[in-house]
Amino acid sequence: MAKWRRDLDEIEMALRTELRKPIEPPDGFAERVLAKATGIRPVRVWAHRAIAAALLAAAVLGVSDGVRFAETSMRDRARLETQREARQQFLLAMRITDATLQTAVARGLKDQLGVASEKVREAQQ
Repeated sequence: MAKWRRDLDEIEMALRTELRKPIEPPDGFAERVLAKATGIRPVRVWAHRAIAAALLAAAVLGVSDGVRFAETSMRDRARLETQREARQQFLLAMRITDATLQTAVARGLKDQLGVASEKVREAQQ
């Protein structure tokens, strides 16, 4: 076992020994505690009302913030859904445009090839 571990074990044992020893309170301790305890005044009625009002205000503000958050969250969800739909429509439009352009290019090449082949035939005759 490492030396530092033995040192810690010795310190722990010494601490446990000291904590197990009974301790007597100083003379007059109980009397001083009782004297201070009897000097405590009851909380006034207005303090209870103030605490109740503060709790009520906190609850109302908390609920209104929660409602505001929920409304914002719903608006954000609706906005995101609108954005998703717009993106889907855009992608569909791009696919249609791509297909149309490919068809047009293919026809154009076919037309150009057709014209070229006719010219070749005319030249051969």
